[in-house]
Amino acid sequence: AESISFQNDQIFFGIYGGAKIYRFDTKKAWSMADGNPKLIGNVSGQDRPFGNLSIPALGKMYFGTVPGYGKNGGALVEYDSSTDKLTPYINLIEDHSIVSLTYMGKDIIGGTSIWGGLGIKPIATEAKLFGWDPIKKIKTFEIVPVSDAKAITCVMKGPDGNIWGIADGTLFIFNPSTQKVISKHELFDVPEIRKANHVWKNAYLTIHPSGRIFGVGYGDLFELNAKTKAKTTLTKGAGFSLATEDNG
Repeated sequence: AESISFQNDQIFFGIYGGAKIYRFDTKKAWSMADGNPKLIGNVSGQDRPFGNLSIPALGKMYFGTVPGYGKNGGALVEYDSSTDKLTPYINLIEDHSIVSLTYMGKDIIGGTSIWGGLGIKPIATEAKLFGWDPIKKIKTFEIVPVSDAKAITCVMKGPDGNIWGIADGTLFIFNPSTQKVISKHELFDVPEIRKANHVWKNAYLTIHPSGRIFGVGYGDLFELNAKTKAKTTLTKGAGFSLATEDNG
């Protein structure tokens, strides 16, 4: 599973390879033989569903994907619970993979990586932030929030009502109303040689119910000051690459 997400009593798994999407009903026993989890479908030409987003009010799930071996150009994939079907929007951001997603206001906000599948060099040069209207099914904007960044591995609703994202080692604050980046804060010094390697997942942030912000990036576990944006490293070089939050 490249991603795991939830909606009501359902758990959704984005599975590598072939970009397979499974749905598990938690009210029933786990039994592959009985179709729980159930394979909803897969996305032709795509491989890794990294981005994931649940919008219960719309009864929809969204997945962002990395294409298969030797290909550039990922997809934004919509799952509609009313039809139990997947609808992929292929190469929505041309030659980019879609690796991070969140939802604010009326728009889905997504972050991309210039890297496609293994075995091919990227065509794109800079990671992009984009908006998608899930009702009208149109792209609302597309920008480069941090020059020369290769992947936006985190986007989330920030404590100030803006979108917070991490592009390579830089935290950026994006105002969705004006569609402008209002500030940038370097969290990690990322050398060019490191930017030349495949990146689909890296830095990630989560807001604890207490208001404290925690994150992982480049192997470190850290805390971020919501006001000053200063980073305090909690555990350095431990190899952290993913994180999630429980109910504790």
